[in-house]
Amino acid sequence: MESVNNKEALNNIKSVISKTSKDVSYFILVQVILGLLLMILFSIMYYKFFAGDVSAIVSNFITIDVYSFVAGIALLFFSASSGFKVLAFLTIIFSLLYFVVNILVFSLIFRLSRSFKRLEAEEKTLIQASKIQKWFIVYVSLSSLAFFLPSFGWIIAIMIANAGLNVSFYNFQVILSRYGLKPTALKNSAYHMLAGSFIIIVFALLLFVDIFYLPGMIVGYIFYYFAFNNMKNHILFVSPTMKDTPPPPSIPAPSVPPPRPVISSKGTIEIAKVPSPPASEFEEKSE
Repeated sequence: MESVNNKEALNNIKSVISKTSKDVSYFILVQVILGLLLMILFSIMYYKFFAGDVSAIVSNFITIDVYSFVAGIALLFFSASSGFKVLAFLTIIFSLLYFVVNILVFSLIFRLSRSFKRLEAEEKTLIQASKIQKWFIVYVSLSSLAFFLPSFGWIIAIMIANAGLNVSFYNFQVILSRYGLKPTALKNSAYHMLAGSFIIIVFALLLFVDIFYLPGMIVGYIFYYFAFNNMKNHILFVSPTMKDTPPPPSIPAPSVPPPRPVISSKGTIEIAKVPSPPASEFEEKSE
């Protein structure tokens, strides 16, 4: 009865992880769409209006710390008062939405980390679940801290954060390979996370020479979308209790071979008598 309850609790936790992963993938997709819209708006403003003023706005959105973000919003308000009002206000709206969605993704990944902690607490064999939880927290903490780190401090924080997210999905792949299934490369969430984190880290490094970061972040988030979208399906296949349960014992072989039919001297078939096993020396002798 207890094993049935444990299995039900484990399935409930996996369902929560699946639902949260689905929400994360959905909001990451929203981030990708908003990022593409921002790139289009920046491009229109850059080529249609005076490039010098717009480049100052765009340069403030190259970095993601809060100081540059506020400065970029302030420049957009100034641009709206002096010209291209519609484009400026649309950029402000989409930028604020992007910021809010980013916070939602962080909160959902933090919730996901708590679910993985519960997963290991319920099933002790899943020792990798606690590692997933820790690296998820590293990602959320450093990504949030990057907003308040001026200069190039946020670049280092972003690189470590995304590398940590990649480590968490590597541990998830270990759980899958041991207690779940072995997906193909196109469905492997660890490969998608590796590709996404690699792209984001490379574009973050390129920021030291003033290369635009937003396109790399968008491409990286596309791979992140597939990674979390696959996680929501693959987590349901994890079944360590069933896999670790030993197979049912086979029927024990008899200690004495069964009697075999023999042909007597008269030509009839008889069952040979098998002598009974000797009495144990530990048995008490009857008086």
